[in-house]
This record gives sequence, structure tokens and C-alpha cells, in this order.
Amino acid sequence: MKVLVVGGGAAGLMAAGAALRQGHEVTVLEHMEKPAQKILVTGCLAQRYQEEILKELPEVDGVLGTGSYYDVAIAVGQVLSGKRYKRFDDINADQSEDGRILTTPEYYAYLKIAEGCDNHCAYCVIPKLRGKLRSRPMEDLIKEAEQLAAKKALEIMGC
Repeated sequence: MKVLVVGGGAAGLMAAGAALRQGHEVTVLEHMEKPAQKILVTGCLAQRYQEEILKELPEVDGVLGTGSYYDVAIAVGQVLSGKRYKRFDDINADQSEDGRILTTPEYYAYLKIAEGCDNHCAYCVIPKLRGKLRSRPMEDLIKEAEQLAAKKALEIMGC
């Protein structure tokens, strides 16, 4: 049975991956109709299915794991130059928020307090994808909150 996946987003790629694991033939329509488009899979999906994504989904040009967020510009440059890219750094390493680019409207921002989890609940995959619990030092949080306030963020939400 052939499966046609419309859209190249994370949900579409998850559906394509599930179909491939069941032995179906998969075409990612959005990528096939726009040959100049590149697909870079990042985050939890990429971390969980590292090698499988590149092996089973030839439409994907690169994968970037959860420990490699700050390499996204390098990854984009590589796939745009026609190279296949993959990078999976240590998910348990401390992650600095230096050089962060805000993706929210200027009046609010998220302040990342911690990453990962030490609870290995049977139903949850976060420790396997995000690593052990790592809290940021209080001094770093205060410094970043002050920087966000200086940029006119009226509301700062911890996450």
C-alpha cells in the first residue's frame, strides 16, 4: 500500500515514519512538488529517529538532535549547499542561552529555567530525548531576565 503524506512538517514526517515502519511506500507530497525546497528535521523527532530518518526518508536533507539547537544556522547552510547534514550533540550537556534569538513578539519572552527530566515515567520519553534534568544557575536567569526587560519584554514566562 502506498501512503501519500501531504506536508513536510513534524506531524507529516511522523506519519511518514510510522507508515515506513509498517512497510508502506511513502511520498512526501510537499517536497516532491517543490524540488528546490529543503527539509531539515530538528528536535525530538530527529533525536528519537536519528538514523532512520535519513535512511528511510530520502526527501529529508538533514537532521539535528535536541542537543544541537545552536547549530541550526550551520545545518541550514549545509543543506542549502546540497550536503546531507546530521548532528547529535550530548543531550545531557549544559545549554547556554547566550546569543538567543527571540521568536516571540517583543512585549513577552520565555525564560528557560531548566532542560530535561530525571523522572523516568513509563509513559514519557522526555529523559531519552532531552537528557537528565539540568537547571540554569540563578545568576544566569537574573542576567537574562534583565536583558529581556531591557529589550522591552513586559512579561517574562519561565519554562
